[in-house]
Amino acid sequence: MEKKLFKEIDDIELNHWWFKGRRKIIGGILKSFVRSKKDSALDIGFGTGSNANLLKEHSLRVFGLDPAYEAIEFSKKRNPGTTVFHGSFPEYNFGRKYDLVTLFDVLEHIKDDAGAVKQLEKLMNKNGVALITVPALTSLWTEHDVLLHHYRRYTKEGLKNLISNNTGLTIEKISYFNSFLFFPIFIFRSLRRVFNLGEGSSDFFTVPAVFNKLFYGIFSLESHLLKFLNLPVGVSLVCVVKKS
Repeated sequence: MEKKLFKEIDDIELNHWWFKGRRKIIGGILKSFVRSKKDSALDIGFGTGSNANLLKEHSLRVFGLDPAYEAIEFSKKRNPGTTVFHGSFPEYNFGRKYDLVTLFDVLEHIKDDAGAVKQLEKLMNKNGVALITVPALTSLWTEHDVLLHHYRRYTKEGLKNLISNNTGLTIEKISYFNSFLFFPIFIFRSLRRVFNLGEGSSDFFTVPAVFNKLFYGIFSLESHLLKFLNLPVGVSLVCVVKKS
């Protein structure tokens, strides 16, 4: 991928309503479950480093892993002092453990997701915390998933079983999110699938600023609700696990 494309990706991740809203939600959940600053945090799928500041709020040292050299070079400029390893998960040998591990929309890209969660458990220190997000519900599958090389979308029960059947990790929280916009997105994706709309393009297209602000405002409201309850349906899932 050309380097200029990573700048475009970075701009989208910093400003697009979905990425901004997800960071707001993740930030709120991290504050609820990581109450004291950790020594080390690892973000698997570091990309251009747009989520690094979230981890810096909860850890003295932040590390990352990404399979793309160009993304790593770009992310280092945005996050000086952050160590980013080049490699793929779960194959990469870190040689150490971490207090906080995050996988933001990573598991769906891995064919052997059972092996991935087993490796996640090995990466965590005792009393360590991990936060996982994944896309939800096969009914929402479109060309978007194909282009992003997804192997699957998850249900709440499926993600819970994946973790419980393959690890000794304790599930502290598991919930759908992006719930307020679920039905508009469901209708949009259903129409796209039935009428083969937007062939060859993902769902992360830019929208006029007024709609970007509106969608962000609606989406980010969920960050307050998720502090107190779990949502019954949504476009994505979030899961917090702890190692005893």
